Amino acid sequence: MDRTLLITKAGKLKKLAACVDSVGNHKYGAHARYYENGQLRDSMVCVNGKVDGQFVHYYENGQMQAIGYYTNHPKKGHYYVSYHENGQVGQTKRLRNGQSSIREKIYYESSALQCKAMIDKNGYKKTVHYYFESGQTSQIERYKKGGHHCGKWKYYYENGQLKGVEYFKKGLYFRSIEHASDGTKTILE
Repeated sequence: MDRTLLITKAGKLKKLAACVDSVGNHKYGAHARYYENGQLRDSMVCVNGKVDGQFVHYYENGQMQAIGYYTNHPKKGHYYVSYHENGQVGQTKRLRNGQSSIREKIYYESSALQCKAMIDKNGYKKTVHYYFESGQTSQIERYKKGGHHCGKWKYYYENGQLKGVEYFKKGLYFRSIEHASDGTKTILE
């Protein structure tokens, strides 16, 4: 098997790859890249020019930045997890066919949930829930087939009180109701 070694001016290993084409695209085999300081930057395995199996990315300080698993087998699940520099989980995805995420969650650096989304098999959002760092819901969005806005989108104050509602029909905005913190309502059409 052909291997490519790329050495930096300082004599440190920068890249190690199995078979690559003439422009440096990885066709098959193990692949690893390194930071100038010698720390591993990422590693993965390629089959027919695509990531196939586990891949890992690291911050320059050696802390894991992301880990995932892809396969070219359509019936196997895929996953992806990224991390903040403080080591807390930043994002998780469960993937289908290596493209469309089914469930996605994003986290604050404190590890509190910031957003969760359900996504259909075509990659379009179905519902998205956003949260304040306190854990209280801040916003709820709904989508219909094709990713178009639909139904009620709700917005909340951090104390949980309803802040407003936007209404969508056939993917288009048609009305909203704003709720002031003193309880008064304003209807906008």
